[in-house]
Amino acid sequence: MSSPPSCGGYLHNGTYGGLTWLFAQFLGHQPDILGQPASAMAAMVVVDVWKTTPFVVIVVLAGLMLIPGAGYEAAEIDGAGTWTTFWKVTLPQLRPIMAIAVLFRILQAFGIFDLPFVLTQGGPGTATESLAIVSGMTSGAVKG
Repeated sequence: MSSPPSCGGYLHNGTYGGLTWLFAQFLGHQPDILGQPASAMAAMVVVDVWKTTPFVVIVVLAGLMLIPGAGYEAAEIDGAGTWTTFWKVTLPQLRPIMAIAVLFRILQAFGIFDLPFVLTQGGPGTATESLAIVSGMTSGAVKG
């Protein structure tokens, strides 16, 4: 299994990337996805979401398993529909779990190193530099 940073680097590559080829088929020219600041950041977001979605899904699934069935039985007896049950029973009990998942994702996003370094090495310019890359380059631990 390949890691998302290396696959993302291949898919977005300006010369032989799969997404570059796909865009060329529809747009008529090959865009340099990782060479423009806006598209490089968008590509970074797409690959990061691809990389971390399984973690969030597992956390939310664990939260769903913790919801007691009594709330669903009471909603069914009260005649609540599917949407009402979701909004009034499931979602309120999932909010703390989803807040923890979002907190973990935010903390991980501040320390992200692999995606920007593998995809663009913080470029173009400084458009995709993260705190981890800046601190590594400042300390001399990372050669850019």
